[in-house]
Amino acid sequence: MYTHTHTHTHISISMIYIYILNALFSFQRADINLLDDYSDSALHWAAYKNNGQTVSLLHYLGLTADLTDSYGSTPMHLAAAQNALQVIEYLIEV
Repeated sequence: MYTHTHTHTHISISMIYIYILNALFSFQRADINLLDDYSDSALHWAAYKNNGQTVSLLHYLGLTADLTDSYGSTPMHLAAAQNALQVIEYLIEV
């Protein structure tokens, strides 16, 4: 299904399962700083999927919006590539 290694966090974000993320971070103490094979953070994934609620949660939990992946892209770049206006507006504000 996936062409490279993903964490449960990345998969949950790609499927927009906010309740799973809350459980991972609240009860299981998941590491929000994990990166996939392309150095994309959970925030990169949420921005790419135009999931503003998850972007907000991840930012609140401490993920920085200026982290670059292996291509030099920030979450803002990925949101812009998807025309994710809600996420772009949020990232500009933070």
